Amino acid sequence: MALAAATMLCSCQKEFDRKQNTDKNAEFTATMEMVTKATLEGMTPSWEEGDEINIEGKTYIAQSSGTTTTFKPKAEPSPREINHYAFFSAYWDGDKYYLSDPEFLIPANINETWSADKFNMPMYAHSNTNELQFKNLCGVLKIVVKSDRIPAVKRISIDSWPRQMNGYCIIRNGGASFEDIAGEYTEPTTVTYSEAVKTTAEGVAFYIAVVPREYEDIKIQLDPDGNGYTKIMSTIPDKKITIERNKIYTIVFEDNSPAPTRGTAKATIEGKEVDVPWVQLWENGPKWAEYNVGVTDGKPESYGGHYCWGGSIDRDPHKTYKHGTEPLSGNDDTAKAVWGSNWRMPTKEELELLHTGEKTDTDWTTVNGVKCKSFKGRDKYKDNIIYMPAAGYYDGRLINDGENGYCYCWSSTPYPSESNDYSWHLILMNGVKQFTSHHRDCESSVRAVLMETN
Repeated sequence: MALAAATMLCSCQKEFDRKQNTDKNAEFTATMEMVTKATLEGMTPSWEEGDEINIEGKTYIAQSSGTTTTFKPKAEPSPREINHYAFFSAYWDGDKYYLSDPEFLIPANINETWSADKFNMPMYAHSNTNELQFKNLCGVLKIVVKSDRIPAVKRISIDSWPRQMNGYCIIRNGGASFEDIAGEYTEPTTVTYSEAVKTTAEGVAFYIAVVPREYEDIKIQLDPDGNGYTKIMSTIPDKKITIERNKIYTIVFEDNSPAPTRGTAKATIEGKEVDVPWVQLWENGPKWAEYNVGVTDGKPESYGGHYCWGGSIDRDPHKTYKHGTEPLSGNDDTAKAVWGSNWRMPTKEELELLHTGEKTDTDWTTVNGVKCKSFKGRDKYKDNIIYMPAAGYYDGRLINDGENGYCYCWSSTPYPSESNDYSWHLILMNGVKQFTSHHRDCESSVRAVLMETN
């Protein structure tokens, strides 16, 4: 991994009494501080051709890539800020040169291009010759972001109030350690990338240089598109984190905000893309659609379609169903076949937990004049409820529907039998809960759940 120049730092340099190396055509040889696997994860620091450094206010440009390179003066000053600085002895006492204490500014707002194989590190060098050995100034936060938490990253903001993660520092006696930064507080460090960076399930790493010191309760905010919408993560409050110079500290981004228990997902209904509402009724449980597959008016009390097991035709005159011993999947799954890939049928286990009362409170009720079975969550899910109408089943005509009717609902799980023509089927009637087998040609209701079950 290369540690490349970037537009990160500006210098508040004191006036130097330059006694040597003032030749405008002088060349310098520069190396970087070597690191080990224990510090920067085995990354090899490297210059890139075109990198720029500041030497006592003058801009010099790298002539080649590598761990060592030659810098030559640039004809015109760089229009951008540079994060690599070299300082020479500032005054002569008649015997030797002495270095004035240089000041650096690690900025709060940074704009850069993200790369998987390199990141930027502020550095400085102190020398009385044309041989420059650059040292890293900062520690590094490695923030790993996974796609299940946020799909992309355009901007990252980090803060640890009232501790400073950026601002001025002073190098004492040529050493690379920080003194206390002037002032009590600076604004959060914010890195904005030239383009939004897509994340992956394995995680994408973002490296940010910060002032090496002790912090606690670091807050990280991620903005996926630059429009201000953020995901927020904080380290454990009151747990101190010491960031040392020249070391990387990994933080895996986890969303501390509670996962939503309500939402919507796209479904194709009558050829149009529709937002179907869903609710979660218990911890780690499926996300249930608020109405049956086949409903076209979006009302929870509407009957919806009546399907054979594995069929996608409402009230199919041919009673076509899926044969075999495997659970329904793909386009054999009625919910997916009718509504699209965001949805599936519930499993036997999910339907059992729904109706047994172990996870939900159930009751019969009337919704807009339609008899329905209600299922209500508990605790943090207590405001979430679904209704399953007494839609009966279809066999040339509707049977057992309405005021004295039953709820019939398919699972995606086959029932073991010699003919392999039976599957698990939920039947709800007054005073009776049945989870039993039923022949697959029975045209019953289907209640979909979201494909993502966590």
